[in-house]
Amino acid sequence: MTVVCPSCNALHWINERVNGSSIGSIRFENCCKKGDVELPALEQVPDYLKYLLESTDTLYRQFRTWIREYNSALTFTSVKYNSDERIAAQGQGVSCFQIYGELYHLQGLLTAAANDTLTFTQLYFYDELYAAQLRQQGHLNLDLAVLQRLTNELNTVNPFISFYKTSKERLDDPSSENNDVRVLLNLQLQWVMESVSDKRRHNLPTSNEVAAIISDEYGEAGFRDIVLAHRNPDANRLFSVIDPYHAAYMPLHHVLLFPRGERGWHWGLRLRDELKRRMNLRLQQREFYRYGIHTRTTEPMRFVLLATTFSTVFG
Repeated sequence: MTVVCPSCNALHWINERVNGSSIGSIRFENCCKKGDVELPALEQVPDYLKYLLESTDTLYRQFRTWIREYNSALTFTSVKYNSDERIAAQGQGVSCFQIYGELYHLQGLLTAAANDTLTFTQLYFYDELYAAQLRQQGHLNLDLAVLQRLTNELNTVNPFISFYKTSKERLDDPSSENNDVRVLLNLQLQWVMESVSDKRRHNLPTSNEVAAIISDEYGEAGFRDIVLAHRNPDANRLFSVIDPYHAAYMPLHHVLLFPRGERGWHWGLRLRDELKRRMNLRLQQREFYRYGIHTRTTEPMRFVLLATTFSTVFG
């Protein structure tokens, strides 16, 4: 591929150009819809993860083989689905995993119940080696040293980890008298603490520095807000469903695809429409990820390097 899209710098074959566009004024549809899709540049893949993806060592080739399982071990959220066993019940052909109905991403408790095994987000509150050992117990194909180093790197570059830690500290604070509070992540990726009884909402600090909660009124909680934690959870609702239209829906689950906590597709994304010809300006998920999988002269090949994990998103 040697032809560069003039709008987004994606690399193409010449025959991929839009019908009717000339060599002197070439345009492409598949990458950016002729310039109407404009997204922030991808950040560089963190050093150790990049090394794992590009190395030719035997150990790191194994990492790429088991990359889905590494992602599963490091994710913040769990998955719920209804399995369709009709094809599997026939007992013929290739093993098939089929889902009937919707797929849900769930946020669980930040603190494990007594005698329960630590899982998902809970593991990020503990020593990296200890957390890696627990992750390996549930994923025996994974290498302990690789898990530990990935956890260390994510602790450095992924902002969701520090935000979760701040949330847990606030909920565990013995000086707080209000037990009816919960921590939310709104559509603007602002982390807020809400009193369930009076709906007052406050900013949570977004750094590791000690800071007072800044009072602010955000009005009623949006129905798409993610409930990250609840100080006094209902025993019948220990998990909260993450809205698929939320910008954190993908990065909270596909941690290796969004290692720096970048925003995924969300409901508020729009097309540019410079020619003012479009009736629907909403940027669809297909267009968002199609933009991301193209190789560009100016960005790392994030989605290409993580093709195996990426296939779980759309496969």
